[in-house]
Amino acid sequence: MGEVVRFQDARRRREEPELVDPQAPRADLPPHDLEAERAVLSAMLLDGAPHADGSASALDRAFEVLTPEHFFDNANARVYQAAQALAAGSTPVDPITVRSWLDEQGWLPKMGGAVYLAELCDASPEIAHVTAHADKVFAAWEDRQLLATAQLVAAQARRPHEAEGGRDAFRARARASLGAATAPRAQLVGAPMGAIVQQVRDQIDASQREQVAPGIPLPFDALADFGLMQQGTQQIVTGRPGMGKTGFTFQVTRRVVEAEPVQGIGEAVYWWCGEMDPAALVMREAANHCGIKFHHLQSGRLHPARWEAFSRVLQRFERLPIWWDHEPCTPDELAGRVRRVKALFEAGKARREPGPGEVAGRLFPKCRLRLVAIDQLSELKPPANLSPRADTRERVGATAKAVRSLIAKKLHVHTLLLAQLNRPKDPKNVDLPALTDLRESGMIEEGADEVIAIHRRQYYTRQRTSDEWKNVAEILKLKGRYGEADDVRLGFFSGRFSDDLPPAALGQPHYETHEDDVPGDDR
Repeated sequence: MGEVVRFQDARRRREEPELVDPQAPRADLPPHDLEAERAVLSAMLLDGAPHADGSASALDRAFEVLTPEHFFDNANARVYQAAQALAAGSTPVDPITVRSWLDEQGWLPKMGGAVYLAELCDASPEIAHVTAHADKVFAAWEDRQLLATAQLVAAQARRPHEAEGGRDAFRARARASLGAATAPRAQLVGAPMGAIVQQVRDQIDASQREQVAPGIPLPFDALADFGLMQQGTQQIVTGRPGMGKTGFTFQVTRRVVEAEPVQGIGEAVYWWCGEMDPAALVMREAANHCGIKFHHLQSGRLHPARWEAFSRVLQRFERLPIWWDHEPCTPDELAGRVRRVKALFEAGKARREPGPGEVAGRLFPKCRLRLVAIDQLSELKPPANLSPRADTRERVGATAKAVRSLIAKKLHVHTLLLAQLNRPKDPKNVDLPALTDLRESGMIEEGADEVIAIHRRQYYTRQRTSDEWKNVAEILKLKGRYGEADDVRLGFFSGRFSDDLPPAALGQPHYETHEDDVPGDDR
């Protein structure tokens, strides 16, 4: 609540008094009602304590209607924000506590000081009418929103054919935005149980009718009980350095896009790669797919048959509907990029890279884009409105929450975020990972629906590893909002995960695994 609220440039700012003269309102200012704003604040300051009879105070009734962004006057918005912050901390709301809170933020001098608060209290409005005054403030905000929407539509309407998606897409967006700005105000928030049950029925009916599940299963047989990667949810894939998080996620996304299309429509994936160059990542994963050691590939010391196998894998990879992004960005900027690419894939207009002699690459088949992978979370820039004084934990946590709200929820996709676990304090005595080992723990998993960790005991014990844990990766479900699952084991051969476990892990006689004996993935 202590963050500075950012308001539109057109809003009246008390620290710039030359912009507005309350006694002589200007015709070019957006709709507003300063008297109603002051009446609301005055009633809140005079009637902020709970009533003994249980009836709502003026403060409670104002909170039911308004938020700080609804105020036109920046100073009024900050007073309202102060009241919200004090109430959230169970601190009494009155002129003295509000003045102290504003002074602590350094805002009070720019707002006219204690004299301004005294003027609000001296207004002495009818406290019983606070809801009516709040409705006026909200109505003025609605008018400002409509004006801003109409101006934006009018500006874009001059060249509708140049808009994203063309003229038809522009008109659809214009109807939606104008409809939202003029829709009747909802009198009640929420819905009865019957409405929620009907939503469940509608979702099930739609999935049965379209034969499309509301999510994508993790494409390993051993992970079948881990549930779906559902649209609108966020999953954290974590592990200590060297555990294979990126390789695991690439295998998941590759198998997703290579799955059999449903009703002729396949799946696409958007991959933001902030830690590793996409070309290096794809080269490494292609080498792993062939069972080739990466340093052998880099040095060129490969048998011709191996080169041929590697070339075939690259040809197969280039047809995969995976969109790579390596440019630094904030969650808001990334959401805009994903939205545009999602629209291209779903309209069948996304193109591959042009081949030799091609002017333009061939079109990908029409795909659903329901999965966005982000490697790594800490490499994303934090949200633009985050305080510059925020520490690393707050920045990463705010970034994870912004990805969930702006991408997973708004774009109706599943987000896979890769995040690091802290290195063990004693490499010779490494415990299984826990949520508390997650770097910047607390705020990251708070907004995550699922958290899974990858752990390989062989990585730390090397020659001391018992045969049971050689070439074995443990997949641990540290958090799950949609049911629990037992921890499972996957085979791990030459940097690649597999449903096939080595014989020793199954209690069978152990034998040495050679490079040519690595379990295959013929997908």
